[in-house]
Amino acid sequence: VIGVLLGVTILKRLSYISSMRLGTVILMTGSTLQAASGYLFVYNGIALTSLFTGRLIYGVGVGLVCLTAPKYIGEVSPDQIRGTLSSGMELAVVSGICLSYGLGYFSDKMGRGWELIFQLETV
Repeated sequence: VIGVLLGVTILKRLSYISSMRLGTVILMTGSTLQAASGYLFVYNGIALTSLFTGRLIYGVGVGLVCLTAPKYIGEVSPDQIRGTLSSGMELAVVSGICLSYGLGYFSDKMGRGWELIFQLETV
């Protein structure tokens, strides 16, 4: 919700491409904080703070990119394939969610496998 609300304000000031770039930087910052929380596990308070802060920042980035990308696709795509491209973007998002659930299921069998999910998120 925060990412979409900020995204509307950002879109008024920046172009679609600049907004998506900013969203990507925000996504990488959030996922890096989440991945680092596994290494900060020795200091419990810092690790938990890093994890929650990373989740919040990552959510802002997701909101910004998910607001900007469909609008950009709708503007630059030809009329004949606009619906296909817009649906393809949503299909990619849902496929990524399903893939992350699958990775989460299998990484749960490892000791600290949850760190792997956040490290892959950064890539």
